[in-house]
Amino acid sequence: MRRLLVACFCVAALGATGISTAALAQAAPAAAPAAKPVQVKGSLASIEGDKLVVKDASGAATTMTLAADARVIQLKKIDISAIQPGSYVATANMDQPDGSGRSTELRVFPPAMKGLGEGHYVMNDGSGAMMTNGTVTSQVISTPRGREMDVGYDTTDPKKGGKGVRHIVVPADMTIREMTIMDKAALKPGIAVVITAVPGADGALVARRVLIGENGAPPVL
Repeated sequence: MRRLLVACFCVAALGATGISTAALAQAAPAAAPAAKPVQVKGSLASIEGDKLVVKDASGAATTMTLAADARVIQLKKIDISAIQPGSYVATANMDQPDGSGRSTELRVFPPAMKGLGEGHYVMNDGSGAMMTNGTVTSQVISTPRGREMDVGYDTTDPKKGGKGVRHIVVPADMTIREMTIMDKAALKPGIAVVITAVPGADGALVARRVLIGENGAPPVL
């Protein structure tokens, strides 16, 4: 899975309200470190109440419980024309000599996730990339460099960039993905899923985030 999605969803995946990638997992008590999330990818073989069974490409089955507060998110490819002033986005980007950022990955968040991971800060993956989560403040324009926009962010945390605007250049050939929060009723046997789960106290997996695509197809990661 792409690093932006992983970074953006540590909060969303674990039920917190911050990435990406770029999301922040809720801090666990010092004496009890948070369980490490695991990814389960395959086809949803069955769903009965809160019990899910997922089969991978080899046919191996994994059983888990769907958390009461789990998020079901549709992830699909969109055209950049869908991004308008007011859209909330998350983008991994590399510093350019003119002070702008060249996007390497970009997600458009639904209104319900506005504010997730807001800010402008160095990603902790060792790549040297910046993470910019914020609101688009300008019309997207096409230039010889790509598609360009301004992304504004406002946070009281100086480690997350405080308040400012990052000019982002999106390469013309880069895929842009949109996330839509779905009802759990969208989970039906036979659809492709990518699930982030954590081991419960008894070691059994608890699904905290389920990614789906359109019409049962795999999510566009």
